[in-house]
Amino acid sequence: MMLRLRASTAMRGLRKSTIAATGFPTSRQLHMKISPAVKEALRIGTPLVALESTIISHGMPFPQNYTMATEVEALIREYGAFPATIAILDGEICVGLSTEQLHTLASFGSQATKCSTRDIAAVVARRGTGATTVSSTMFVLIHTSFFLKRCMFLAGGLRMRRGSRCLLRAALAASIAAWKTRWLSRTPVAVVCAGVKSILDIPRTLEFLETYVRVLVPYSSNVALTLSQAVPVVGYQTRAFPAFFTTSSGGAQAHIQLNTPQEVASLIKTSQDLNLPNGFLVAVPNPAPPTTQFVRGTSNIGLTKQTWGGVGRNVAECLHRLDVPVLLVSNVGKDACGHGLLRQLDSLHMDPSGVISSSAHATATYCAVLNSSGDLDVAIADMAILHDLEWDDTAAAKMDTARVVVFDGNLSPAKMARVTRPPQPKSLNPRRLLWFEPTSVEKAVRVTAVLHRVHVVSPNVDELRAMCEALPEDTDRVDQGLVAAARLLPVDTGPQVIRDVATGPYYVKAASVASSMQHLFPSQVKATIHEHPNKESFVNWLNESQTEFAHQFDNDARPLKHKSSPFCYLEQDDTPKFVGGCDDTLAFFRARTQSAPSAPASSASIHANDTSDADVKYDWDLVVIGGGSGGLACSKEASKLGQKVLVLDYVKPSPVGSTWGLGGTCVNVGCIPKKLMHQSSIIGEILHKDADQFGWSVSNATFDWSKLVSSVQDYIHGLNFKYRVDLRDKKVKYENMLGTFKDEHTLTLTNDAKKKGPTDVTFRRAVIAVGGRPKPLSCPGWEHALSSDDIFSKPDAPGKTLVVGASYVALECAGFLKGQGFDVTIMVRSILLRGFDQDIARRIGEYMESESGIAFIKESVPTSIVKLENGQFQVTHTTGQDVYDTVLNATGRSPDVQKLNLDAAGVALNPKSGRIHVVNEQTSTPNIYALGDVIDAPELTPVAIQAGKLLSRRLFGNGTTLMDYTKICTAVFTPVEYGCCGLSEEDAIASAGRENVEVYHQNFTPLEWSLSHDRPLAKECYAKLIVDTTQQKRVLGFHYLGPNAGEVTQAIGIAIKLNATYDDFINTVGIHPTTAEIFTTLEITKESGVDASASGC
Repeated sequence: MMLRLRASTAMRGLRKSTIAATGFPTSRQLHMKISPAVKEALRIGTPLVALESTIISHGMPFPQNYTMATEVEALIREYGAFPATIAILDGEICVGLSTEQLHTLASFGSQATKCSTRDIAAVVARRGTGATTVSSTMFVLIHTSFFLKRCMFLAGGLRMRRGSRCLLRAALAASIAAWKTRWLSRTPVAVVCAGVKSILDIPRTLEFLETYVRVLVPYSSNVALTLSQAVPVVGYQTRAFPAFFTTSSGGAQAHIQLNTPQEVASLIKTSQDLNLPNGFLVAVPNPAPPTTQFVRGTSNIGLTKQTWGGVGRNVAECLHRLDVPVLLVSNVGKDACGHGLLRQLDSLHMDPSGVISSSAHATATYCAVLNSSGDLDVAIADMAILHDLEWDDTAAAKMDTARVVVFDGNLSPAKMARVTRPPQPKSLNPRRLLWFEPTSVEKAVRVTAVLHRVHVVSPNVDELRAMCEALPEDTDRVDQGLVAAARLLPVDTGPQVIRDVATGPYYVKAASVASSMQHLFPSQVKATIHEHPNKESFVNWLNESQTEFAHQFDNDARPLKHKSSPFCYLEQDDTPKFVGGCDDTLAFFRARTQSAPSAPASSASIHANDTSDADVKYDWDLVVIGGGSGGLACSKEASKLGQKVLVLDYVKPSPVGSTWGLGGTCVNVGCIPKKLMHQSSIIGEILHKDADQFGWSVSNATFDWSKLVSSVQDYIHGLNFKYRVDLRDKKVKYENMLGTFKDEHTLTLTNDAKKKGPTDVTFRRAVIAVGGRPKPLSCPGWEHALSSDDIFSKPDAPGKTLVVGASYVALECAGFLKGQGFDVTIMVRSILLRGFDQDIARRIGEYMESESGIAFIKESVPTSIVKLENGQFQVTHTTGQDVYDTVLNATGRSPDVQKLNLDAAGVALNPKSGRIHVVNEQTSTPNIYALGDVIDAPELTPVAIQAGKLLSRRLFGNGTTLMDYTKICTAVFTPVEYGCCGLSEEDAIASAGRENVEVYHQNFTPLEWSLSHDRPLAKECYAKLIVDTTQQKRVLGFHYLGPNAGEVTQAIGIAIKLNATYDDFINTVGIHPTTAEIFTTLEITKESGVDASASGC
C-alpha cells in the first residue's frame, strides 16, 4: 500500500494592497455590529484593546489559533482592559467577538478571506467571512471613533513598499490615507507592534511616521486644505527600532524611549489631557536571543532540555502508542536517570519487566551541545551499559516468540548474535521478523556477521555505505538469507498503496506512521507523500478535486465532505479507497498490526466514530446531565473549547424533604459541609482537651448547633451562586430541569415543582454526571432515618444519635457529632471501612471507641424504627433495642439513574454494581459518556473533576490523556484523621505476593497533642509504607493516621505518583518538628517483630 501526502510547508505571503478613500461611510453602509459586551465596557469606562484577526485565520492552524485567541483575550481582561477582536462574519463587521464567534473564525482558518481595506466591501457584499489585517482593523476603529474614546491596538508589524509613497499595514501608518488622518485626528489610538518587516524600507517608513504625512482634506465643494500630521514612534526599553523578528533594524532609531508600561500610559494620558490629535506607535522588540558564541574551557550560559530517548526505547514507545503489544529489553543504572526512565515507562503504562537495573554502569546518556543555529557542536555518548546488555529468561522467551524483534547498533556483535539466534526449536516461531537500526556509521558495521539473519535494516546513506564495505566476501549467503526472510513477511493481501494528501501537524503524524510501516513491512506497504507548496494550494486542490472525488470514490460521500488534513486514500487492485484523516490512518494501520482487538489506547482517536452525523444540526453540541463538580468541570472545559453546552441539574428531594442548589453532593451535602463540621469538632477538642495545658482558660465554652448550621449553609449558598455566575461567564447554559432520555440524541426536560416542561432538546453528545444518593435502610420505618443529604441542614440539634453504617461517611459524621458534645452510637453490621486498609480501620475503630468515647453496636442491623409520641425514635436491632433523638443512615450510596430512562438511549449498566458501564468514560452508546460516582470509579470529587476536564479535552481539543484512576489520594476525616495513597496492605500482598511485600511502620505522638493529659491514645498515631522488594522497594502504598492527614497525604501523593522508592523517602531530609517527617525515618519492618513505638526526637 502507498500513502500519499499532500502538504503545505509555508504560509502564504502577506498580500500587499493600497488604501484609498474619499469620504467616511455611515454605520448603515458599513454593516457594523458592535457586541453588547464592548458597548458595556465603553459605557463604564473600561479601556479597550482592539485585535486584528488575520493572525487567527492565517497565523496558525486550528485549534491552536483558537486557543491563542482566547488566551490573549483572557490576558487582556486579567489586566483590567477589554478585548475587541475585529472580523467580518456573515457579511457583518463585528467589533468584539464572542467565544463562539472566535471558534467559528478559527475553524474557518485560511478559508476566511484575508481582508485589507480594499477587500471589506467585497466580503460584506457577498455576506462572507473575513479576517481583518492591520489596515482594515484601523479602518473599523476610525469608523467607531465617535464612541471609542480611547483605544489601544495590538498588531504584528508595519509594511512600507520600497519606492512607494504609502503602504502601511500598522494602524497609525494607515493614516497616510486622507480620510484616515482626518478621523484619526479625532480618535487617538495607541498601536503596539513588533516593528516593521526587516525586508522593507525601514528608514522611509520612519520618515513618514516621524516627520509628516501630507494629506488633502476636503473643506468645501471647491476648497481643500493641506495638513501635516506626525506620529510619535516609541521604542519600548530601546532606542533601536525593531524589525519584527529582530531586535533592531540596522541603525534606525525610535523617536523616544520609554521603559515601563506606566511611562507609556502616562504619555497617552498626557496627550489626551492636552487634546493632541495624534496616536502613538509603541514598538516592542522580541526578546534578544542568548549569546551564540561557544567558549571552550569554561562554563557557557545556554538552555538545556532533557528528553527520554534511545533508538530502542523510541521504537518501543511508538509501537505502544499504536496499541502494539511491546516489551522494551534494556539495562539502566541505579542512578537518577535510571529511576526516571522506569517512572516514565510506568507513566506510559508500558511493561517495565524487560528493563534490568545494574550498578556496573551508568544509565546510557547522549549529551549534545548545539549552537544557536541548532547544529551540533559537540556530543558525548555513554552507551557502555548497552554494549553488554543483559536480559533474563522471561525476556529471552518473549524474544523467541515475538512477531518482530528490533535491535540497534549499541549492542556488541556477540549480543547481536544472541538476539538473532533462531528460536529453539526452529518451529517455535518461523515467522519472526528481525529489524536492525544501525544508530551510527561506527556501530552499523557490528551487524555484518549476522546480517544474513536480519529481515529489515533502516540505515541512512552513510550507514548503508559502511555496511556494504564491511560485508564479507560470501555475499551470496547474505542475499539468500534476505530472500528467505522476505518470504516470511505476511503477504495475505498483496502490496497496498496508501496515498496521503495533507497539510499541518496531523499530516506529519500520519506520514511518520506510514513511513514506519513501510520500513517494517516493505513488501506490503509503499507510502507516497505529496506536499503542496503552501496551505492555500492544498485547499484549492481539495476544492478543484470534488468532481474527480465523486467519480474516483464511487458510492462514498466522505471524501467530498473531508476538509481537514491529511487526506489519505488507499490504492489496491487499481481501485482507490478513501481512508480519512490522521486518526483514520492510525486506526487503519493499528487494525492491521494486531492479531486481536486490544484495550482502548490513550490516543486522539480514543473516542473516534462516537458520532457519524457531522452534517446533522442539533440544539446543543454537548448536554451535561448533573451539576456536580465533575459535570461542571466537563461543561466549562467544553465551552472553553468552543462547544455550545447545556447543563441540567435537578435535585430530587430526600425522603424528609431536603433539597439544595447547584454544585452537587460535594458542595452541598458532602465534602464541604462535612469538613466544616469536622473543623468545628476539632475546635471543641482543642478547647476541652488541650487549651488548659497550653495556658488558656476556657471552662465556659459552649456549642450552638443552630449557629453552626446557619454559618455552613450561608457559605454553601454563596458557592451555589458563584457556580451559577461562573457558568454564565463561561458561556454555559444552565437549566434547573430533570433530563430524561427519549433516544440517543434527544432529552425531555421537566421540572414538576416549578411546572416547567416537558420540552425536548437534541444533542450531539451527552455526559451523565448525576452522582449518587444514599441507599435507604431495608427495615420498617426506614423513612424516619436521616442521611447525609439531611444532617448538615438539620435545623435543631441532633441530640442522642444512632449512626447506622461502617462507611467513611458514617464514621466521619459520628466523629464530628461526638466532638460537638452529642451522645453517639455506631451500629456496624461487619467490618469498618470496607475497601480501605484493615489494619488502619481497626486502629481508627479503637481510637473512636477508647479515645472519643463513641459506643459501638457490632454485628447488628436495624429491624425496625418507630417514631414515638415525644418525637424520639425507638430502634430495634438484631441484638437489642434503644431510643434515640436522631437516626442517621450511612450504609452506602447508589447511582442516581432511575429517572434517566437509560434504556431509551441504549445505555447499559454494570449488573454487579448497578452503575453505568463505561470504557474510558464512554458508555455502550458511543455519543453518550458518564463520569463521577455514577460509574465504577473512586467516588471522590477531584477524580470526577479531572475526568471531566480530560474527557472534554479529548472530545473537543485533540487531547490524548486518559484518566488514570490509580494512585489517587484520599483522606477520611474521623476523630483521628486518616490519609492514604496506593494499595492497602491486603491488596499489595494479593498483587505482588506476600514474600515480595515489606511494610515499614512507626507509631508517633504529634507534638501538638503531647502536652494534653486527656489524649491517652495520642501515642497511637501511626504511619506505614508498603514496598515491593522486587522493584527496588518501590512504594506500593502510603498510610498515615494523625492530625492534618489530608495535607500530609496530598504532598506525599505526588511522590507515590512518580513511583518513589523507600530510599527516596529515607534520603529526604524531613522538616522538624512535624508529623510528616516520620516518613523520612521509617526503619522498623512489621516482619522484624520489633516494637514500632516512637522513641522520641
